[in-house]
Amino acid sequence: MAQVDYTALDDPNISMNSFYPRQGWTPTPEGVQDYTVNVGDGSGDGEDIGLSCRFFPVGNNSPTILFFYGNGETAIDYDSIAPMYNQIGVNFFVADYRGYGKSGGSPSFTTMLSDANTVLDAMRIVLGASGFQGP
Repeated sequence: MAQVDYTALDDPNISMNSFYPRQGWTPTPEGVQDYTVNVGDGSGDGEDIGLSCRFFPVGNNSPTILFFYGNGETAIDYDSIAPMYNQIGVNFFVADYRGYGKSGGSPSFTTMLSDANTVLDAMRIVLGASGFQGP
């Protein structure tokens, strides 16, 4: 698959009208797990930025949804919504973008896409190591 260059969208005049990062975090609800997924900061110096994630498990053999929310929201906004997914037998893993929730960095179109792949890979590793086998 050909890779698309999104760097033109990272122009500050576009970004300031596209992203509305909101910081914030709450204590972890009972039965829920918080994770930090490290992603590169783009500088090439080996420094990482942590993306905050919250996992609402229901069962090791249940399917898992990796969820990236709409603009202006954060992972903690799903503390009251995720249980609805659990009620129908679905694990729910929600990830913050750079600059949202308690994640570091600043959002951009370029990093948003690469970060999503990194979060997916990390989620598979962490959940697999914890015995989660669902699709």
